[in-house]
Amino acid sequence: MMRSGMRPEQIAAARAQVKQAEALLDLTRTQLDETELRAPFPGTILEKRVEQGAMLLFGGPPGASSNAAEVFTLADLSEMEAEVDIAEASLFQVKEGQPAEVLADAVPDRKYTGTVSKVLPRANRQKAIVPVKVRLADPDEQLRPDMSVKVSFLEKKAEPRQGPAPLRIPSAAVRDRGGAKVVFLVREGRTELRVVELGKEQGSEVEVLRGLAQGDPIVANPGPDLAEGARVQEKTQG
Repeated sequence: MMRSGMRPEQIAAARAQVKQAEALLDLTRTQLDETELRAPFPGTILEKRVEQGAMLLFGGPPGASSNAAEVFTLADLSEMEAEVDIAEASLFQVKEGQPAEVLADAVPDRKYTGTVSKVLPRANRQKAIVPVKVRLADPDEQLRPDMSVKVSFLEKKAEPRQGPAPLRIPSAAVRDRGGAKVVFLVREGRTELRVVELGKEQGSEVEVLRGLAQGDPIVANPGPDLAEGARVQEKTQG
């Protein structure tokens, strides 16, 4: 055999044995891989439904101990939400994004901050309530799922205004001329008519959106007959 080599049928048989061994190896690797459970996300095991050494069968009937989907109950404790019931009559006061304060009965010395993450699109007709979810911004190891909490909804803080402070002038300085809002500026001792665009009025002052700049001298309370180009004298404080 060493001189003439292996016959073709012997080579074919050897190749078949190699393929059979490779198939058996692949099957063994698959079976070994199925003995390892992998969580879909990092978390903490809350409940273990089977004991070590138990046989698990894929596709078992729901609720049976052989169902691989019910081996563990897993939760991501770094993201926690509180679900509270809001009376329908008070629902208008709760909006998504609204800040909230959460107090847990088991942690009386700690106040948790949260935000309304969702107002659920369902209601309980008998109880006249709507579920609302509040996402906690700072959960810690003291909190546990299904704990009792109290939620207080807070007023949403107004966002800080960007840019310079709004320009406000006395409301009495504004006059109607030809359907437009105008004020009288003082330029070299004479009046100059300026059309302005106004914003919100607050008390005795009104916000000027366009037409004036900070520091422009104006006539604080022009008379009804004041005309452009009239000579005026600036009043000094003393």
